[in-house]
Amino acid sequence: MTLHRHLVVLVLLGCASSGGPIRVEPVSARASHVVDLVSSGESLCVAWSSGEVRCTTTSGPVTVVGARDVVSVAAFENRMCGRTREGRIACWNAAHGGVSEASMLSASTHSDLVVGRFIVCWSSAGRIECEGDEARMRWTPPEGEDWANLSLGRLHGCGTRGGFGGCWGRGDAGAVDGSLRSDEDLSVSFPSVLRRERLRVVRAHLARTCAVTEGGALWCFGPLELLRELDGSAPTDLVRIEGVWTDVFLGRDVTCALDHDGRPHCWGVATNGLLGPNVRAERECMFPRWDAPAIQVPCTSRPTPIELVRVSKMTLGDHFACAMDEGHNVFCWGSNERGQFMFPPSSLPHYEPTLIARGLRDVGNGGGP
Repeated sequence: MTLHRHLVVLVLLGCASSGGPIRVEPVSARASHVVDLVSSGESLCVAWSSGEVRCTTTSGPVTVVGARDVVSVAAFENRMCGRTREGRIACWNAAHGGVSEASMLSASTHSDLVVGRFIVCWSSAGRIECEGDEARMRWTPPEGEDWANLSLGRLHGCGTRGGFGGCWGRGDAGAVDGSLRSDEDLSVSFPSVLRRERLRVVRAHLARTCAVTEGGALWCFGPLELLRELDGSAPTDLVRIEGVWTDVFLGRDVTCALDHDGRPHCWGVATNGLLGPNVRAERECMFPRWDAPAIQVPCTSRPTPIELVRVSKMTLGDHFACAMDEGHNVFCWGSNERGQFMFPPSSLPHYEPTLIARGLRDVGNGGGP
């Protein structure tokens, strides 16, 4: 595997704002390491062990002002939030190629920080609490304790309670129980085939939901946000993804799952290098665009392996993907056209995972000190 080591001799160290200089230094000089990462659209934000959060923008990497002592991050569309060591929440906006100053929410939390279209939620002693415009979401958090593994889509949320899955919110996109419904509050629901299965993880994103059972089965339901078949339809049926899996991560038009070796396997739109160098597109799909007629793009529903192992966290942007392994080494692939990888932009896709931040140790992917 080629990791393009010559591209990773620079990594952001300087504390910069959107109006200040950006300083870069050799990787070997860096004392901190990445502890969490999240992407949204064309932006990538990483939380460092120093407590700072740094994001990529079209003008280069910047440090988020006001986001201090952050230990985990989450995002939805252009809104990003981080949980501090004290359990408070800082949020900022990553729209228009820049990053706004973070503002603190009044909430205090200890786990499962998740960001939705209009709200931010977390679990406190197993109870779901949210802050934001719940009226626009048209649902309120479900009652009860022992909630965990929270995630939010555009108009629905999911989690596990006592190890079993549950979703709530609007079901008109097939996001909650795999069936097309009217615009209604479905309360807590889940596909019948999974209601008696203990889940390892459940993920909601936009109008889609995926869940991994304790036995390693992966089920997904609801449409990919933009991807359509040539006849204009979007599959919403409950589908089992062949293989044995430990985790799953959802993007706008790509999904990735981890096998028992921590190796990512991705499927969806086969453009911009998002599915790696070994993808074999199965068919053409329609890809609508906001400012132009829809175009045909190659796509696949077959999980394609990415040459990394022991990955612990992934994040999927619109045109790129990043993964952090157990040694806290961060690799990205796909488009770096807007400098998403924290080094100068390039027009050619990166089909191979590219090391962008060295971690504490090498776990077999070519990272480490």
